[in-house]
Amino acid sequence: ADRVKGVCLLNEQVVFDDTYDTSHGNLVGIVHDQVKNLYWAFTDYAVYKYKVVDESRNIWRIYLEQGKFDLAIKHCNDKPSALDLIMTKQAEKLFDEQRYLESAMHYAKTKASFEEVTLKFMSIQEKAALKNFLKKKLESLKASEKTQITLIVLWLLEIYETKLCSLRDEENKDEMAQVQDEFVRFLALPRVMDCIKNNKDTVYGVLGSHGDTANLVLLAESLQDTEKLIQYNIRAGEYGRVLSQLSRGSAPPDLIYQYSPVLIKQIPEQTIDAYIKLGKRLNPSKVFPAIMVNSESDNQQVVCECIRYLEYSVRDLDTRDEALHNLLMALYIKKQPEKIIPYLTESDSNTILDVKYVLKQCLEAGLQEQGVYLLTMLGQHLDAMELALSLDIDLAVKCAGGKLLGGPLSEDLSKKLWLRVAKHVVQEKNDIKQAMEFLAQCPTVKIEDILPFFPDFVTIAHFKSAIVESLQEYSKHITQLKAEMAEATRSAQNIRDEISQSKSRYQFVRATDRCSVCGDLLLSREFYLFSCTHRFHTDCLIEVLLPHLGPARKRRINELQTILKQAPTEETVSTFSGQTREEQAAQELADIVAGECPFCGEIVIRDIDTPFIEDQLFDQTINDWL
Repeated sequence: ADRVKGVCLLNEQVVFDDTYDTSHGNLVGIVHDQVKNLYWAFTDYAVYKYKVVDESRNIWRIYLEQGKFDLAIKHCNDKPSALDLIMTKQAEKLFDEQRYLESAMHYAKTKASFEEVTLKFMSIQEKAALKNFLKKKLESLKASEKTQITLIVLWLLEIYETKLCSLRDEENKDEMAQVQDEFVRFLALPRVMDCIKNNKDTVYGVLGSHGDTANLVLLAESLQDTEKLIQYNIRAGEYGRVLSQLSRGSAPPDLIYQYSPVLIKQIPEQTIDAYIKLGKRLNPSKVFPAIMVNSESDNQQVVCECIRYLEYSVRDLDTRDEALHNLLMALYIKKQPEKIIPYLTESDSNTILDVKYVLKQCLEAGLQEQGVYLLTMLGQHLDAMELALSLDIDLAVKCAGGKLLGGPLSEDLSKKLWLRVAKHVVQEKNDIKQAMEFLAQCPTVKIEDILPFFPDFVTIAHFKSAIVESLQEYSKHITQLKAEMAEATRSAQNIRDEISQSKSRYQFVRATDRCSVCGDLLLSREFYLFSCTHRFHTDCLIEVLLPHLGPARKRRINELQTILKQAPTEETVSTFSGQTREEQAAQELADIVAGECPFCGEIVIRDIDTPFIEDQLFDQTINDWL
């Protein structure tokens, strides 16, 4: 023999073939060193050493070729490429054997082309295998592979929905319940739920395309998608359920505003009850569009409920929205005119309501009594009186008495209105007795004011008592005036007596009297003596008065003092008074400074709150005292 061969005992194939030179003799034998795992071959003249390296490296391939996949996996030493190949071969064999579910589980563990595998499973009738493959593949994907996850989740949803739809048609309740339970568990998977949250509209579209409303609602509840639930229930006509969902604390107010038109139209009473319970959580101004839309409804209940919510907003929520108040009045005019006057009299609506707009609506609807109140609110009392006289004399009396709106009337306006009422009663109704009664209600209207309204043929007997009362009142007034004149005469005489006495009054000035300001002898220079016995030098008096005079009078005093200080060069006699310029200046200065005593007159009263020490001198004065 000229060679050494190694044969695999598993498949009896040659795995090693080595030739050698026969010049060293023929091969005699071969031995195995089990300690070092070496093989020694020897000839007559030479020895050869064979070292075995990784003898089992290809054993997994042999088992793979033999279809012993478990042994192949055991001997592949966890090599990724070997494992992938083994699993792929095993999956192919299982597929060929029509063991599709097991094949799908193995394919999901391989790196085989996703498209090829799915196309292979789609070509068979057994959809459960494709479903299992996709579910297993979904578990193996990384969280960052969002596109693949989305694709597989949507595909699985389509498979589940197709299966449920077919079972629903077949009325196979047991299997359908099983698949439904499996589907619910699938939806609850965290990875699936995250994917659905990011693709809600697409998922809803898949469920809706199969008409699976039950699972659509179930999914929307799981996602707490209130808007989707509301849309579904509205399409299904479940308005009560919609209202219940919106009334929960978790529902955003914007959804309430969005679906208010439909709810008020379909279930008006329940909707308004719920809105009233929500109270200030709702903004009436944002509910207003829904109320506006339904206010034109032919359904009387809808309109009445709209009015009820508007009344609640005005009365309890104190809404100041002008549009809302105007709409309430418009609905009152059309449906409940008896509520207009209580609304006007019981609230401060005149500051919010568009009175001119409401007046126009009332007059067009023939509500003239309400028009009288509105004209009064606008201050058009004469127009209100004319309208009231055409309706009811009692209403006109209230208007004249200022008992409608706008508060008490001025005396002149009230007199004009009462005279208009009296004229109407006398000339239009020829009711002289009632005209006389009006005199008692308005003290400013006298009998002589309404006499021109009576016809020429009226006898005095109709208003004899009124004339007597008027004459008696005039007599009292004349007596009162006489008493006041006598009192005035006495007061004038007292004043003349005091003036006469003051002319004969006098005071003594002693040589020792001193100025009340500077303390120097009074007779040392020009002075003023007041009836209160206070005495002042002229310059001291001016010094005391200057701080209390205005800028103009201060300036005039300085000018007069300048004139008096000038040396007289020539006596100039005034044409009118016969006085010199200096005498006129002295007289004018005396009129300014000697009008009242600075210590006893009004100057002291005006300065009662003036501090003794001025603010800017206060700190300095304190330091001086210390």
